[in-house]
Amino acid sequence: MDADRQRIPDSNRRKVATSLKDASIKLRQNSKRIPFRRHVSAGRLFSPYAGFALLLLWSAGCHDAESTGNSGKVTGASAADAKSTGDPPRQTLARFADVAQASGVKFEYRDGQEAGNYAILESLGGGVALFDFDGDGALDIFLPGGGKYGPKNEILGRAGALFRNGPARPDGTRSFQEVTTLAGVEQAPYYSHGTAAGDYDGDGFPDLLVTGYGGLLLFQNQGDGSFVELAHAAGLTDTFWSSSAAWGDLNGDGILDLYVAHYVNWSFSNHPFCSAGQEKQREVCPPKMFEGLPDVLYFGLGDGTFRDGSSEAGLVNVDNPSGDSLINSDKSLGVLLADVDLDGDLDIYVANDTVPKFLYRNKGNGTFDEVAWQSGAALSDVATADGSMGLDIGDFNLDGLPDLWVANYERESLALYPTKGIASFCMSAVRPE
Repeated sequence: MDADRQRIPDSNRRKVATSLKDASIKLRQNSKRIPFRRHVSAGRLFSPYAGFALLLLWSAGCHDAESTGNSGKVTGASAADAKSTGDPPRQTLARFADVAQASGVKFEYRDGQEAGNYAILESLGGGVALFDFDGDGALDIFLPGGGKYGPKNEILGRAGALFRNGPARPDGTRSFQEVTTLAGVEQAPYYSHGTAAGDYDGDGFPDLLVTGYGGLLLFQNQGDGSFVELAHAAGLTDTFWSSSAAWGDLNGDGILDLYVAHYVNWSFSNHPFCSAGQEKQREVCPPKMFEGLPDVLYFGLGDGTFRDGSSEAGLVNVDNPSGDSLINSDKSLGVLLADVDLDGDLDIYVANDTVPKFLYRNKGNGTFDEVAWQSGAALSDVATADGSMGLDIGDFNLDGLPDLWVANYERESLALYPTKGIASFCMSAVRPE
């Protein structure tokens, strides 16, 4: 299955590797830095080869940083290279222990694999939301439940679980009480994956969104410890396979908007047989067998409802205006809203599975330029698309600039994109042992 996930044929990979080597030599000989072009036109304007050339320019910037010798600066070296220098491991006071069972958090996400369907639906796991739903100052936990199959392969949901954070025990540990039914969040019509908390109606109580196959759930917090499900009433009528979502005010009107990430166009009517290498031995098909699904952006209207603003916002492949094949685009698994370019508004970073990631740069009014290729945040350190899933942002080297972290598929490098300038990044691989 791992080999099937690779996106670039060997012949093209060799051409790219040769181009990378030749261009890298020329860049080092010239010792010139290429300035970042801040103003970029909307849309995906670059061919794949232009994208590789652009990545080379940023690779040169990585080598420049490495040659300075400044401590604390990230270079293009891998974790294995760092080990070879003999530097001692950094010490930390952080210590972790698994206290889920002792705290009363007993729950298991189920994917229905016991049915033997080997569906790609089963390959995604479940997320978690930490939020103070009852306003007592302590973080509570919500976990989506996943799903199962009916007798005729109907795709069914399983109830998630809401755990209320109780008083601290004498030893300082927490105790949680399962209140799913009491709080009214046991509804599960869809096979669920992700969840995101946000106060979309501005009443001071965080609400809860659940993503999944077939539709969205929006649990509105009533302020008394209970919820009411209002997704369709609020205009969230999305029926695509959604993996994750994020809340944020993207157009600066003071109202929360919602970005929903979609995965691939799978169903039992589009369920090919994929071999595990042995004849008649079935395996879960890789993402390359399916078209990606365009993501959706909902703008909040301030009255508890939303409208679909995906087209006007400039999201890639909405209505597929470019005619590009969706086999090689989208397939989103994670989304992060953050002010990446430090201009005072929220940008959008999207983790895509086996195809290039998206970085939507906000123009300040809820419309976006997709600049992942130009900024250096689309591909891995070897110019390939990873199976990207989890995202985070932080200032890891304490230079006052936001850096991007991406968790990828097994046996792929974890990706750290340190900021090199305004919305420009230099990828540094952290490879598994």
